[in-house]
Amino acid sequence: MHRLLQEIVRNEIAHDRQWALHCLALFNESYDFEYGNIDSHHRFLELVPHVEAFLHIAETILTEGEHKEIMAYLYNIGGVGFAHLGYYNRALEWFQKALEISEKKFGLEHPRTTKTYNNIASVYDSQGDYTKALKWYQEALKIWEKVLGLEHPDTAMSYNKIAQVYYNQGDYTKALEWHQIALKIRKKVLGLGHPDTATTYNNIALVYHNQGDYTKALKGYQKALAIREKVLGLDHPDTAMSYNNIAEVYNNQGDYTKALEWHQEALDIHEKVLGLEHPNTAMTYNNIGTAYARLEDYPTVLEWLQKALDIREKVLGADHPHTIDTKRNIVLVKASSN
Repeated sequence: MHRLLQEIVRNEIAHDRQWALHCLALFNESYDFEYGNIDSHHRFLELVPHVEAFLHIAETILTEGEHKEIMAYLYNIGGVGFAHLGYYNRALEWFQKALEISEKKFGLEHPRTTKTYNNIASVYDSQGDYTKALKWYQEALKIWEKVLGLEHPDTAMSYNKIAQVYYNQGDYTKALEWHQIALKIRKKVLGLGHPDTATTYNNIALVYHNQGDYTKALKGYQKALAIREKVLGLDHPDTAMSYNNIAEVYNNQGDYTKALEWHQEALDIHEKVLGLEHPNTAMTYNNIGTAYARLEDYPTVLEWLQKALDIREKVLGADHPHTIDTKRNIVLVKASSN
């Protein structure tokens, strides 16, 4: 449609409540994504500009009732989509919109509001701002414990998220304490074959890994992988993450051939499902570079690290901890190869 005609149509319907309700119902039915495959990501990026334009108009037309609830849902879904694609600033914008609506509509202690707290915290965690992430996660946890109780899956999720922040900060003792609480709830409430239970196994293994206990780490990673391959499939990003983690154990144990094999399995999934400019793809490039560094193949190391750095600078920014780590690694490799 020609832009001028678009503007005429938009002006004509901008105050039409029935039109807004019709569009809201359509988006509520169709605006949902798996986020685990490239087709879903493409569909999200195609649809999100239309949802954004509609919500901008709808905010002035639909000012009360259940319609605000659906609008908050749409903003949350959009924020999750942007976060999965690594567009963290855009994700924060959408989550803040959802939060404004939820706090007015439901209040400060409603599960819907709390989920948005968690979503915002998750973005800060991904950006490396762990102080803000911990603050938002703790706010969410207070509400979950009060409203849902100590053995609810959402409460367990908060325990798990807080543990992950402590892990990122290097406080492994606290991380293990919080992960074990989450695991106890998830095994009891969700069962041993649930993806969230797999996530907790994986996260506990990460802590052991960083403590140098590779036997416990590998055992935990393998538990997580068995669940993920069965429940999520062989081409899911979480399955790829398990491949990466197992590869890193072999890397630290000195079995670089096995490490590269597992990293390549992860890379095939990340490039196929997430694309060539996603933070998880960059992570795998970085990990492959590290494996080649152990083999002292420095030209190959630099190729992989540079690929990781290009993505991280573009998507995460120059000041993100992962970007800084990759820059530091490149400097160290160049110094070692001279």
